[in-house]
Amino acid sequence: MGGIGKTTLAKLVYNGKKLESFFNLKAWACVLEDFDVAAVTKTILQSLTSKNCVGKDLNWLQEKLKKKLRGKRFLVILDDVWNKNYNDWTLLRAPVEVGALRSSIVVTTRNQKVSSLMRNKEVEPFQLELLSNEACLSIFTQHALEARDVSAHPNLKDIGVLCSEDEDRDEWEKVLKNKIWDIPVEANGIPFSLMVSYDNLSSHLKGCFAYYSILPKDYEFKEKEVVLLWMAEDLIQL
Repeated sequence: MGGIGKTTLAKLVYNGKKLESFFNLKAWACVLEDFDVAAVTKTILQSLTSKNCVGKDLNWLQEKLKKKLRGKRFLVILDDVWNKNYNDWTLLRAPVEVGALRSSIVVTTRNQKVSSLMRNKEVEPFQLELLSNEACLSIFTQHALEARDVSAHPNLKDIGVLCSEDEDRDEWEKVLKNKIWDIPVEANGIPFSLMVSYDNLSSHLKGCFAYYSILPKDYEFKEKEVVLLWMAEDLIQL
């Protein structure tokens, strides 16, 4: 299930002070749904070196990664993995096997088959549990009523922030009675909070938001760039 805190938990591990002295190297890679071994390898290498690797083939990337990791104890986070192809995983793993003992690869995924495929058979996967109704209500009210930050649960935070923008009871009831809640949890992979937020946008803003769908997943863009694209499509006028 999306939005229950897998990435947030992985970030807490990745940024934990206790691990700074344990691992020699750390790398974080957001994995595209359209899995590509070369692209993931490049992301890992760039995270380790803070240098761009433009126009390099898989063999070059893997040799560079081997050289970087050889004999080092490392932590690699692969976030949001969907690919269930065993051959792809074997190929991706090849250059990291030169690392020191107790090196770790942490994978976050919504798919149990991915977890079974990629995990070390001696280590059981850690599955996040859903919060109780009482805990959900507590987090929601903290954001809706502008209390302290609890960013570990993005769905509840986003819905709470949405309701905090209008404290009218009728508006809150509209959110509660929205037909979106009738959609099965994994029907389209889109978090409920995002669907509710989108449903509350004005019509012209929905067009601007929908424009993002033509951009590649995890594509990083500047504010000015996307504004110019919107203007070119006549979605906004300045």
